[in-house]
Amino acid sequence: MPQATAFFTTMAALCAATHTLVEHLVKRIPHFLPKKGSSNWTDEGRYAWIHVASFVVGSGLAWLLDLTPLTQLGLQRSPVVNALAAGVLVSFGGGFFNDVLGALQEFKQAQQVKAKASP
Repeated sequence: MPQATAFFTTMAALCAATHTLVEHLVKRIPHFLPKKGSSNWTDEGRYAWIHVASFVVGSGLAWLLDLTPLTQLGLQRSPVVNALAAGVLVSFGGGFFNDVLGALQEFKQAQQVKAKASP
């Protein structure tokens, strides 16, 4: 992969920013998301709404910040496609990106230690 570490770092940061913004929306706007136990929404409906909000916020951030995650993977796509792909990836994979980024960093550190140890 051309820039796997850059891709996972970008996506982990975008996931964190999106998560924070969606939490602020839920806390600050009274009717953005009904409270748990509300007769109007089921738990599945609440989770689906949070995923939709994460998609919109993640896509918007990617668009405004001109993030191009697909380009980092070697796929040349338009800014709109990059923003939509980032929104989809953010809405479903926040923890995944953090885990993979941590594994990549550990792998790179192990390679550096091995390279220094060998003559």
